[in-house]
Amino acid sequence: MAHPATSALLIQDGDNGVDYERPLRSQAGWSGAWRRYRAHTLPLVGLVLTLLVLGVAVFAPLLAPDNPITQFPNGLSAEGGPRPPGGQFLLGTDSLGRDLLSRLIWGARTSMEIAILANLMSAVIAVTLGACAGYMGRRVDMLLMRLTDLLMAIPAMLLAAFLAAVFQPSIGIIVIVVGFVNWFYLARIVRAEVMALRQREFVDAARAIGLPTWRILARHILPQLWGSVIVYSTLNVATTVLFVAALSYVGIGVQPPTADWGNIIAEGNTYLSVAPWLVIFPGIALGISVLGFNLLGDGLRDALDPRQKV
Repeated sequence: MAHPATSALLIQDGDNGVDYERPLRSQAGWSGAWRRYRAHTLPLVGLVLTLLVLGVAVFAPLLAPDNPITQFPNGLSAEGGPRPPGGQFLLGTDSLGRDLLSRLIWGARTSMEIAILANLMSAVIAVTLGACAGYMGRRVDMLLMRLTDLLMAIPAMLLAAFLAAVFQPSIGIIVIVVGFVNWFYLARIVRAEVMALRQREFVDAARAIGLPTWRILARHILPQLWGSVIVYSTLNVATTVLFVAALSYVGIGVQPPTADWGNIIAEGNTYLSVAPWLVIFPGIALGISVLGFNLLGDGLRDALDPRQKV
């Protein structure tokens, strides 16, 4: 059954002057996907939560009441411990007298920056290698897929820990490390879809008029993959946020004093019995972020599913 968001359109190739048909995503198709998306409550909840987290990340300098690394003289109790929530410090302070709310807001910025950039990087790698493996033939396919299998056999945390240990941890290095360990599964999805698409009539027509391989991939195959790439990348943002927090928690991710939800939880672990808010509040922030992107991704998957009715 044809994708409801796709229609056949007669187009002319400018270099060859030949008319042929290829699928083209229509405006009506996207509006139909939006109707399917908004028809359910949970995807809308996911969209609201995601926009909330992204809004906090983007406007962190305006929303944070204080500098996240400022140690306030009155930020510690008389016993030298963190202050509880209330008064000047709405969510309390950490073990160094820093405002926890400010650190959580800036931590959202750090987490979203790493998660989004890392997923963009992994999507580029996955689409490039997956498309080449699915279209170029058996030898290229075997080479690229065996490389993918080899890397998938190594636990992601172990591979990330090795790469982070080799290079000095920084946000840029973490983006590269997380992006490198995240592309394997999407590459397999892209490969499978490209192998199906290369048998379609519009691809045969493009080959028949002599279009080069790169042009067939860029103009006629890759545009049909955006739905799958968007859905997978959205769902993977939630996984990436948790992964980055785990790296920071064990000390090989974002390094203090830069605020990150993972290192905030790690620093608060020592005071869990006397200052549980140091773990509870960043845990809630992580939960909201992961829930939002998961619900958003699930909604996009259902909305873009060709088996769904408009």
